[in-house]
Amino acid sequence: MMFSSGVTLNTCHDVEIGVISAEQLTINGRPIKNKAFATVVAGGCPNLKSYSTRIDEEGGHCPCWNEKFLVNLASTSRYILVEVHRRGSSGDKIVGRAWIPVSDFSDEYSVPVANRLHFLSYRLRDTKGLKNGIVNVSIRVLSPTETSPCSSSSSPVFYSGSRPGMVTGFPVQLHAGTAVNQEEFGSRA
Repeated sequence: MMFSSGVTLNTCHDVEIGVISAEQLTINGRPIKNKAFATVVAGGCPNLKSYSTRIDEEGGHCPCWNEKFLVNLASTSRYILVEVHRRGSSGDKIVGRAWIPVSDFSDEYSVPVANRLHFLSYRLRDTKGLKNGIVNVSIRVLSPTETSPCSSSSSPVFYSGSRPGMVTGFPVQLHAGTAVNQEEFGSRA
């Protein structure tokens, strides 16, 4: 990452990404009934490791995962890719994807801000680029590490509870029926 003064940052950031839930998921215009799961990939990171939630067998078109992953994000990363899939008899099908810009949880110099919890929702787009539901996530940058480039030894930390283009995140407003474990998604600020 380059600043106007010519200083280059060669750090990686440990980012805790919580994949909370999704809403209004469809395939061919029909709400999906079950077997949805989500994957997370830090875009631009040399190791491009993918993390996956469990399959929600009962959530239908509004699956709930409440799972967190520890992702090693390179200073060159510009986005985090979240994809929602449905497992079927003929294999996995992408329901939709969202590119989360690093700038959504960074300061004015595009440096991720540590220990600030962000609850964000993003519009999913199917493989044709059409709107197809929403994914709800939490993001917290834990701390920078002095490695360059991203260390490939990063392993997922899994917690379980009960392309390009402009993307806008907005705060999640939880409704009475939403199952979110407040201890897991509470603020450390």
